[in-house]
Amino acid sequence: MAKKTTMTYEQKMALLESGQPFIVQPREVEKVFKDTLTSPEVILGCIIVSGTLDTSVILETEILLAHNMALTDEQHKSHQDFMRVLENPTEEEKESVFDWARKIMLNSPPRKLRLMNWNTSQGFIFEP
Repeated sequence: MAKKTTMTYEQKMALLESGQPFIVQPREVEKVFKDTLTSPEVILGCIIVSGTLDTSVILETEILLAHNMALTDEQHKSHQDFMRVLENPTEEEKESVFDWARKIMLNSPPRKLRLMNWNTSQGFIFEP
């Protein structure tokens, strides 16, 4: 069994400050977005493409919304940007999201490619 690695808060902040995204495990995304028909890797790609490098921020915001709790202006804006990419992406955003989704899929257990789907306001998009 592979050794579980954890990142310290300082390592996470250094990663974000260098302009690289902090990506939560797809299984964590599945817990928060359990009612969606979109692959967790695609959701993570949408978060990154929408401009939020710390993917955990959107998951936390979804949890707050599920419990009817107040959001900060920053959380609200980040969530709106994410939802726009998730529901109504441009062609360029679609390509970028799938690029991120493939990278995430290959670097997350069980590390194998599978078909990814994306439920948008225009209907389903399947990985090209």
